[in-house]
Amino acid sequence: MKKLWFLLLIGCTSCSLFDGMKKRSFEYGDAQSLPLLVPKGYKKAEVQTDAAGNKVHLFSYANDASLYFAFGDTTKEYQPIDTTMNIAKFYPAHVLLYKGQNSNNKLFWRESRYKNFRFGYRNISSEKESAFDSSVNYAAWQIIKKSN
Repeated sequence: MKKLWFLLLIGCTSCSLFDGMKKRSFEYGDAQSLPLLVPKGYKKAEVQTDAAGNKVHLFSYANDASLYFAFGDTTKEYQPIDTTMNIAKFYPAHVLLYKGQNSNNKLFWRESRYKNFRFGYRNISSEKESAFDSSVNYAAWQIIKKSN
């Protein structure tokens, strides 16, 4: 039932998903690739790999907003999440979802976790929140499809 709900969510938003989005890909692991949909308007796109082999594809937007797709060590933090104040919700297929709003500037943040993947954003306005949610949901769905 959860997978059906997720499919309906993606299906209902797919018509508008591509508006304002760019198709990109994230290379990870042993030459594997993950298709991405990234909201347009980013100022900089970069791929970073640390000494431990953790890889992150980072998209930087105006006003310190950012979107990231990471693969590697599951203990590595890509944004600070106080898990005593923010309880994860389970998305379909065991995707952990953390989401909140900064108290000082009212901007949104989110991180979805699945196996060795982390997808998220920070400093996103309410007007752009749905586009960034769609981007993260799309990436999570692509990984779930590959896992099955």
